[in-house]
Amino acid sequence: MARILTIDPEQARGPRKLLFWMNKRQYGGVVPGILKIASYDLNLGVPSGRLYNYLHLRKSSPLTRLQREMLATVVNGLVGGAPLLGLHTATVRRLTKDEHLRAEFATTWPQYDLDAKTRALLTYAKQLTQEPSMVEDSDIEDLRAAGWDERGIYEATALISFFNFSGRMEAASGLPMDRIPEKAKVPEASPGKPTVSAHI
Repeated sequence: MARILTIDPEQARGPRKLLFWMNKRQYGGVVPGILKIASYDLNLGVPSGRLYNYLHLRKSSPLTRLQREMLATVVNGLVGGAPLLGLHTATVRRLTKDEHLRAEFATTWPQYDLDAKTRALLTYAKQLTQEPSMVEDSDIEDLRAAGWDERGIYEATALISFFNFSGRMEAASGLPMDRIPEKAKVPEASPGKPTVSAHI
């Protein structure tokens, strides 16, 4: 049982019932934890779903699909957003084909062989998440030096901030980690197609 207000998928009615049905089809029978939280108040859920689709799922992002998934895993792991940590870890595992990759990637990523841009991105994500008041000009310069342009830095900042919001909502809820079946065709694991999730 969640510690804060959520919608039970089995009790959902109206547009929420349809939304949960769509998500169950998409995520292999699972309704993601954040959807249970955000759908309680559609005035919160609808705009946050649009942000997720725009920042995280659209094809034209300056961040690659894998970079966005790694970023989501790191931020959710650092703030304790267990439900989506499960989804994003599973997606990183699929995209990298590393069957041993687990949720611990959120903190062990510095041990991985990452390109300079991705390493700088995750370093920035960690700092902005854990010590936002300590971000300085030099941190942004480090991103530029690694090859990020102004649009990429702007969108990375927005996405990190979004996952801090959703991850902290999940952390407060106490909901368990989402367990996404391996055969579920989730949009987060589609590297080459423009995708839109059935999130609100």
